[in-house]
Amino acid sequence: MSGIITDLGQVDERFLDVDFWTESLKVNRLLGCAAPRNLSLEPLGAERALFGDVDEVIPMDKWDDIMDRKDAENSWLSDLVAIVHDQNGEGSCVAESKTAQWEIKCVESLGLDQFIPLSAASLYTRTGSSPGSGSMLSDNLREMRARGALPLDTPANKTRFKHTHRAVGFRADLPQGWEETGAIFKEDEYVDLGGIEEFGSAILKNHPVTYARSSHCITAIKMFGRVKTNNLRFGYLNSWGPWGAAVNVRFAYGMGYDSLSTVRRVASGATSLRSIGISPELLAALAA
Repeated sequence: MSGIITDLGQVDERFLDVDFWTESLKVNRLLGCAAPRNLSLEPLGAERALFGDVDEVIPMDKWDDIMDRKDAENSWLSDLVAIVHDQNGEGSCVAESKTAQWEIKCVESLGLDQFIPLSAASLYTRTGSSPGSGSMLSDNLREMRARGALPLDTPANKTRFKHTHRAVGFRADLPQGWEETGAIFKEDEYVDLGGIEEFGSAILKNHPVTYARSSHCITAIKMFGRVKTNNLRFGYLNSWGPWGAAVNVRFAYGMGYDSLSTVRRVASGATSLRSIGISPELLAALAA
């Protein structure tokens, strides 16, 4: 079910407001969905600031002008996506979204030529209880901020970093002393979103949004349509490999879309990553 790159400004209606549980059954594979469960019902955490406490909330009636400008400049988060992960049937969707957020901010900070893919499995093995259990958003937030994740087990990453890890595989042990490398890849500042205007404001300000619905966790990275024409859509990065419509000119798959009404139901309780820490250790590894 791979998309074809035609017009990146158009929504492919096949992937609008998808029920992930039903969609996974169509291809006879669970694709990481557990039995229906709404992860977005987790309460806002006192340990995280609300978006509106640290940044400007953009009123919805001002969104269209900003979207026009971002379309013209090709300055959406979707343009920064350098990898589309595949959780390969494990319940690692929350960990996939958290590492995807970091990867997008990595490209924003360092550029595509310095992009570092991460191992979601290195996070999920600490936050899940079994390959298909799924995990709590709050646990992944804490782990990503406290101990980080490992770089993906690629030839380039093996050369640059002391520890790496596989893409999927809940039962694969983390390498001895992994915390040393994990600390290089910690998140820096993330916030809770209190509603639809904070949700949209985060995307417009290029802060990726992790949210959950239909027993699945995804990463909002773009907006389509317009408020004034009542056809607003939110594009998200999925972690099902060759599924969905084109994310950008590099990937002809990976994106789905949610309508305004769908996002309104889940916006409160979503989280947005505002920045990552670019440590001297990370810069030294890239320069070596």
